[in-house]
Amino acid sequence: MVNGNWEVIIKTPFGKMEIIITLVANGSELTGKINNKQNKDVPIQDGKIDGNEISFSASIKTPLGATDIKVVATVDGDSMDGQMETKFGTINVTATRK
Repeated sequence: MVNGNWEVIIKTPFGKMEIIITLVANGSELTGKINNKQNKDVPIQDGKIDGNEISFSASIKTPLGATDIKVVATVDGDSMDGQMETKFGTINVTATRK
């Protein structure tokens, strides 16, 4: 259902940020990694799948410094919509499977 590479678009107050997230489902467990210009092979943590909803956390680098994130999203085929909680606030995210 969620396996594959996802191109994630994050709209921040500082502009659009693109990230590639690789996700691998194993039952209700979710693993994977995050990649972009500042982040190379950052593992996701606490990944879970519940029906068509996924959630995970990670510690990533941003232009304003390192931050922990928590993502909750709903998967519908090859698209995903959700929210990312950061120390800067909650940000809407969309993704498309590549």
